[in-house]
Amino acid sequence: TVWIATQDYGLFRYDEASGQFTLYRQEEQAPENSLGAYIVNGVCKDGQGYIWAATDPGGLSRFDYNARPGQEFITLNNGDGLPSNQVYSVLTDHSGNVWAGTAKGLAWINSRTLQLRSFGKKDGMVTDFFDLPLSPAANGEVLAGTIYGVQSFHPDSLLRENAVPEILLTSFKIFDKNYADSLNINFLNNINLRWQQNFFSFEIT
Repeated sequence: TVWIATQDYGLFRYDEASGQFTLYRQEEQAPENSLGAYIVNGVCKDGQGYIWAATDPGGLSRFDYNARPGQEFITLNNGDGLPSNQVYSVLTDHSGNVWAGTAKGLAWINSRTLQLRSFGKKDGMVTDFFDLPLSPAANGEVLAGTIYGVQSFHPDSLLRENAVPEILLTSFKIFDKNYADSLNINFLNNINLRWQQNFFSFEIT
């Protein structure tokens, strides 16, 4: 099967065995089960065998070969957590999951669960605007084209969850003198002070 993305006409599917074309477009009567938009900037196949289409401004559309006619597509958009509905590129990584470059950041989609996460400058990217192609590298990295050059990252590193550290009290003082039980300060449920002890300070890490 050959998939052909077009800039203003939708998505073509060509069956080499039969020699037939099928055109998929956004259907006003059933937008939730059709292609997201007429402009299709890229196509990829994920690890589960689904076809993904980057549309503008319709979000990211997924085609299921096994779905009933008229219900082949589901579309993820900014209501589902996609950074932007303007999707410029789409890529399958070494784990079979999907990456999309959008006008407001990168998006990662778990091909099995459809869990979605987004990344941008706050996560170390050089920009939030990814309008150039994404490409896989031989070592498993993803190469992202930007106006500032090419940025590379490894999906496994970027997706690693960092646990938020606990806040610990390192010091508790009353009138600039250490509290009597300050060594166990993090294990105390409460500290009772007299009304005269009205000047205290603490330090945290």
